[in-house]
Amino acid sequence: MIDRLKDVTKVLLICVAVLTLASGCISLRAGEKTEVMAEESATEGEMVKMEEKAEMTMHDAYTVARDDSLWRISKQPEIYNTAYNWPIIFKENKGQIKDADLIHPGQVLAIPRDSSGNEIAVAVNHAKNRGAWAVGSTEASDTAYLAN
Repeated sequence: MIDRLKDVTKVLLICVAVLTLASGCISLRAGEKTEVMAEESATEGEMVKMEEKAEMTMHDAYTVARDDSLWRISKQPEIYNTAYNWPIIFKENKGQIKDADLIHPGQVLAIPRDSSGNEIAVAVNHAKNRGAWAVGSTEASDTAYLAN
């Protein structure tokens, strides 16, 4: 009887998972599963972006929330647990972040997990010596950091 109940429970959990995936209700945020929203009208570029999102694991992506900054994201325990690693996220996402001081809710940022010790040291040095945050323009030191 208990084995039968376990089997029924497994089937129900699978059904819930399939329905959730099919409805596109899973958000992409650190610690959660990947959202895949297939629309018939999607362009080829949009389809590529959706496929890239689907390939990310729960530890490889972060969806920007209101009041987030690269500093705040980086210092989260599940990300890097130190705010000074924010330049690593900035560099990885330089195609969608023009100004390190300005990110937007809903942006999906790649979170690199394979940075070398040297890359981390360079990022920390940049974070500590960058200067004040100023929204609206890319700081010269950020441009130099991205070039290396």
